[in-house]
Amino acid sequence: MKKIFVLLVIVLLSGCNTTEEKDVSTSLINENDIISLGELHIDTGCVIAIDKKEFLMDSVSNNIDENIIGEYVITYSYLDDEVTYNCTRFVKVIDSTRPEVTLNPGIDTIKINGVFIDAGVTYSDNYDTSLTVAISGSVDTGVMGRYILTYTVTDDSSNSTDIIRIVNVVN
Repeated sequence: MKKIFVLLVIVLLSGCNTTEEKDVSTSLINENDIISLGELHIDTGCVIAIDKKEFLMDSVSNNIDENIIGEYVITYSYLDDEVTYNCTRFVKVIDSTRPEVTLNPGIDTIKINGVFIDAGVTYSDNYDTSLTVAISGSVDTGVMGRYILTYTVTDDSSNSTDIIRIVNVVN
């Protein structure tokens, strides 16, 4: 009889301790999470829905530096009945600006069998200091004609700019 009574008490007590689970979801507002270097990022926040009631979550951390390429994290938090809910936003700052390139002044009309000295290009970038310069084409001063040199300047984010130099070899 004691065993039945103890079993009955356990069943009754376990029935009293039921916890009702809440319907919880979070969603980011305006998921524009890629910005160009130097562009202002506007944090639009995160919303939490608890049992169909919506609340704006508090921003806990936001360390975005719009002037440095990288991926940043914004964390949001909301406290409800001693339970903390979190939401995370990843923001990527990218460089989408092509390098600026100009031809250096030079002598681009050469007499046949003369000497051609490539004056090259001057270039700069909004972010990177070491750029890659590739030159395609060649000039044969022994053969009359029109020659095209293409300079391609590329930054670390793979943005590139092409500029051409036309060299004439004349008689």
